[in-house]
Amino acid sequence: MSTTVDSTTVDIDGQQHAVVDQLRPAGARRAILDEVLGAFAAGGVDCFVVKDPDATGPVVGVRQSERAAVLTALGTLAGPGVYLRERAPVRGEQPVFRLTAERAAGVRPVCRQLDVARLWSVAGGAVTYGFAYGCRVEFWDADPEAPDLVGPPQRTPAVGSATPEFFRPATIDVEGVARPSIELFDRAFVDEVTFPIDVVYTWVDGNDPAWRERMLRARAEQDGLEYHPEAQAANRYQSRDELRYALRSLQMYAPWVRHVYLVTDRQVPSWLAAEHPGLTVVDHRDIFTDPSVLPVFNSNAIISQLHHIDGLSEHYLYLNDDMFFGTDARPSDFFFANGIAKVFPSGVARSFGTPHAGGAPHFTLSKNIRAALERELGRSISHSIRHTGYPQLRSVNDEIEKRFGDLVDATAAHRFRHHDDIALDQFFHYYAQMTGRAVPMRMLYEYVNIAEAPAVVKLRRLLAGRDVTVFCLNDAPVPGVDPVPEPEIAAFLESYFPVRSDFETRDGAAPA
Repeated sequence: MSTTVDSTTVDIDGQQHAVVDQLRPAGARRAILDEVLGAFAAGGVDCFVVKDPDATGPVVGVRQSERAAVLTALGTLAGPGVYLRERAPVRGEQPVFRLTAERAAGVRPVCRQLDVARLWSVAGGAVTYGFAYGCRVEFWDADPEAPDLVGPPQRTPAVGSATPEFFRPATIDVEGVARPSIELFDRAFVDEVTFPIDVVYTWVDGNDPAWRERMLRARAEQDGLEYHPEAQAANRYQSRDELRYALRSLQMYAPWVRHVYLVTDRQVPSWLAAEHPGLTVVDHRDIFTDPSVLPVFNSNAIISQLHHIDGLSEHYLYLNDDMFFGTDARPSDFFFANGIAKVFPSGVARSFGTPHAGGAPHFTLSKNIRAALERELGRSISHSIRHTGYPQLRSVNDEIEKRFGDLVDATAAHRFRHHDDIALDQFFHYYAQMTGRAVPMRMLYEYVNIAEAPAVVKLRRLLAGRDVTVFCLNDAPVPGVDPVPEPEIAAFLESYFPVRSDFETRDGAAPA
């Protein structure tokens, strides 16, 4: 329950939250780290930012010998929305207190870790940020078993104790900002993903009359029929502006992505800030090795050419616009630090059989991929893959194109889906495993078929929990079953992702 305290603060379940219209998790982390480092600088406290890959928010180390000055400095942060929580060695429930000078001074001597957070209410309370995005303060001290070593109160995933020379001042990058640290953390550790990762989206506006005319003319030509302009009104494509929200989810929960490539067919969304330096719109004509096959309206054909994008990083994620980041994701969710990809098989088994024109496209794709891998590598596949977004290695897709060129070329030349198609993103999933470039893993994930009305329960659970790394809102009609009502889907997307991305023009209004 929330009540407004004043124009800048709202009370939610007994805790004051600072009110802001637009703020992403990275901004919340950056703000509290700025405040803590500023307080320590003003108080003359020597501090350093700690690398801790398990922490969801920033971590700052201080010397135990400066404890009194540390607590005094933290007390200066007192104000609406700022809270304190004692951490180690507290066990069980950790009480939360309004941060005041008196409460900071009263932190128990046994407490060697504490959390400081500014609580935020974003976009009218659609999103709230709490201690998950707060700053942990650690008191570092001499190791009782080795007095010449100084270390954190608990061993971190990155380091343990270190001798004094590793405490010389250094600067490290934290989410694109230079932060004060020590030489101990001015190095890349073996489990850190340090290589760039790009994202590729494929997108089409099926309601665009020019695109529909190209598509229907191509269909008529293939079927040997005369094109009739009246056909424009038939078989309308449903647009929910998913790409807008997919990009919002990307910037909210995967801000580490280096660059976004949007692959389209002579189309650009009206709201897209196409000149943004972090975004490149790529036309089909820029990536197809044989432009004579264009235009194509076959997603498998388009996917077969994505690794040709000029400037694309070796490691990238291929995403459909119905795939969304649901909570904070990390590069290590998709790739190991040594560059090997993580892939995500589902529990759904694919049937064995001979592909034919009347078969369901997703089953036919799997059969074609299976036959090619059995023929070339002597190994088979049985399960499908999850719609989590697809980690890809550009060099592996180049290799597949060379080794299975007849299949890739044939797929690229099919203007519409064909029973001989393969899907290169899926082919990568299996081929990379068989050749030692990918490992099957699990991910917190949800698949929602919004073509089934009961799926509204999943939408509401996702919104309440915000606890899956990726979710997919697929639209796979089921005979005799009503879909989730469109207003329900629109409300879900706007509630989950109310913060505009930098890829939207300032006047690009959200859909009603």
